[in-house]
Amino acid sequence: MDGTTTTISRRRRRDKGEGGRMKALEFYSGIGGWSEALELAMRQLGRGKEDVQVSASFEINLMANDVYAAQVKDPPRPRPTARLIESLTVNDLEKQAVALWMLSPPCQPYTRNNKTEKRDKADSRSASFLHLCALLQSMASPPGYIALENVEGFETSECCALFLSVLRDRGYEVWHGVLSPALFRWPNERPRYYALARRGRGREGGREGGRPGGDGGGGGGGGGGEGGRRSPAAGAEEEGTLRVFPPVWRGKTLPPFLASASSSSTSPVLPPFSLKEEGEEAVEGEGEGETRQIREYLEHDRGREGLWSTYAVPPSLLAKPSAWCFDIVSPTSRRSSCFTKSYFKFIRGTGSILYDKTRGKKGEEEEEILIQDPSKRRFEEDMGWQSRFAGALRYFTPMEVARLMHFPSSFAFPAHVSDKKCYELLGNSLHVGVATELLVWLLREDERDGGMEGWRAVEG
Repeated sequence: MDGTTTTISRRRRRDKGEGGRMKALEFYSGIGGWSEALELAMRQLGRGKEDVQVSASFEINLMANDVYAAQVKDPPRPRPTARLIESLTVNDLEKQAVALWMLSPPCQPYTRNNKTEKRDKADSRSASFLHLCALLQSMASPPGYIALENVEGFETSECCALFLSVLRDRGYEVWHGVLSPALFRWPNERPRYYALARRGRGREGGREGGRPGGDGGGGGGGGGGEGGRRSPAAGAEEEGTLRVFPPVWRGKTLPPFLASASSSSTSPVLPPFSLKEEGEEAVEGEGEGETRQIREYLEHDRGREGLWSTYAVPPSLLAKPSAWCFDIVSPTSRRSSCFTKSYFKFIRGTGSILYDKTRGKKGEEEEEILIQDPSKRRFEEDMGWQSRFAGALRYFTPMEVARLMHFPSSFAFPAHVSDKKCYELLGNSLHVGVATELLVWLLREDERDGGMEGWRAVEG
């Protein structure tokens, strides 16, 4: 075994905790989206719950921590700490000795609505992320993998440029792109930027022994060392492998490596999510390649009338001119718009509402107008058509939104968390299905290179 292989083997021993578990840290954990995704990903990879451990989670929102801690897990997950990320030191992170970082930094500094001068790096909410980047730059033994999620637009920020620069300096290979659940044939739009990174094969990064100040030759992003990769300037590389600074994926379809995985009979990719009750018949005409209908995500275990009385859109709100911009879907629709933390509070751009045809009793032409995208509706001088659908329109319940975001069926909110707060927490969370797909590919891609299986080999 040569010196390079010995170094990698030591890193993999460090990345595995007691009993051979892969250990992870979750930063900005919220209600636990990344942890749920990691658990599902390990299951897809044929690993058990004993093979992974989220050692610690960091979140300053105490209500989110209540939700995170309330989930029934075996073994139980530790409650996230409200400790400020800015207070963490290199030694704190080195002692954790984890293989994977998962993070969703605050998105407000990078949103389209933030048009102030104090955005991006100048926004105080970026401070914790910038601190993490500085710690990653200085660690002697950085994590083997990093998975990041943020709003579309983060990829053009100075913070993202700094993050990618640190990844390059530390010898990480990167895939990044903007993906939405709709690309996976799930009935929800939630375009988000994702970045996957792993330390390069055959090298500890652009530093000698992985330590700052060395001359490992990896800083230029080239392919030096055993299993090295070509730089982007060397030409396009086959999709399905992590590359050093590839272009941001912005396709209207899945990247080829995910598309090919989803069509494979041995796919690690989750099948279209279905929440049918046990014994319920399949939706007529539903095929494996079709986007699922909204009705598969609706609650079955609550009284129908109770749902409509609790979550009906008030007639007074439908009578307002602003009601024209409600995004309305039906149970047979195969789409819904992105749910934000302002759902149930504001109308425009905060998420879809549900129309029940059996309660509407209006003409087909009116229903056609209703279900159209707001930007495509035909408007007459009389804008009062919305109010004529009073009683037939309701908000999605918090659990239905959670299902559309592919939180597992075991996920639940504690009784003391209000609906308004549930919507806020979900709006700040990530789509568990997309995160699962990416983690499966990241870890399976490493397995193809002797990764997860290789760890077991060197452990023996």
